[in-house]
Formats: sequence, structure tokens, C-alpha cells
Amino acid sequence: MVIKIAHSLALILFTNKVVLILFGCNYNKKTKTNMAIKKEFYFESFKTDVTVKFVQAEDILSPCQQDTYLELCQKIDTIFDSLKNSIFIYYKSVYPDYIKAASVYDLSPDSDVVKDVMPIPTNAENLVPHYIPTRIYVPKTSECEPGSFGIYFHCSWDINKGVGVRIKDWQVEYVGYAEVAFGF
Repeated sequence: MVIKIAHSLALILFTNKVVLILFGCNYNKKTKTNMAIKKEFYFESFKTDVTVKFVQAEDILSPCQQDTYLELCQKIDTIFDSLKNSIFIYYKSVYPDYIKAASVYDLSPDSDVVKDVMPIPTNAENLVPHYIPTRIYVPKTSECEPGSFGIYFHCSWDINKGVGVRIKDWQVEYVGYAEVAFGF
């Protein structure tokens, strides 16, 4: 049985900025362990606070999780260009499918509505305003490797699934739907 020991509130997004984040922690009454520890840090390149979730962490972080978090706070902005280029490549590959889906709802690819949420993929820089990181997942202790984690992004073109990026050894390993960010 899992009970809440602290309240948590969903992200309130306003003009691509996180306005408020309150953190919660799940506590398993049977095993008397926390299911996840959460911290936050400021992601300078995106000018936003991001929640860092340590998957299946108990009361304290493992040395690997702690090292990953400390490195994350120092190095995350160094992979910004790689992130934005990798997300752009992914977006270019899925863009035709999203445009096709829009036509099912009689929305023209040339309409302002479609262009606002699914911009024509011209370059990586123009796409950046259309996504924002909201959560970083550090794997559980048994799967933790220094410099390896996932990042979940809210994005305008897929508000239900978002975008997930898996980082391994400080390199973008894979970009896809949200589950990529936490599917270790």
C-alpha cells in the first residue's frame, strides 16, 4: 500500500516558465521505504526549474545517484546543444505523422493553429520555444551509471506524451516519447 506523506502539485506552466512546483514523496507502508526522492535545480539553458526524481531511492541517495545529481547541477548546460539538435532530428522524423494526424481533424498544415503547435522543422533553434524540460529521472541504484539519466520535456506538438531523452555518459543516447526518459 502506498500513501502520500507530502502533497505534491502538478506543474503550473505559464508562458513556458514553471511558476510553482511543490514536491511530494511516496512512502510504502509495508517496506517503510520511500519510492522516490525528489530534488530540484535550475536548468539555465531553458531558464526553468526542473524536478529531479531518483527512481526507487530509499531514504538516502546511493553514491552513484548523488554523484549523478552533483554532476547534473554542474554539467547539464554543457549538453544543451546536443539536446536541442537531437530533439530537432527526432521532431523532423515525426513531423509528417503529426501533420497527417492534424488533417484527420480537418486542420490544414498551413493554418495558424497547426503552425503554432507544430512548427515547420526549419532548424533546431526555432524549435526550442516549443518544448521545456519538466523532470529528470535518475535510475534506481541497481541501474545507476554516472552521467546517465532521462529528461522529460513538455512539448507543444504532443501534449499527451511529450518528449523523452535518455542520456548515457553525458551523451544523448535516444530521443522518443516520454517513456524514454524513465524507461531504464
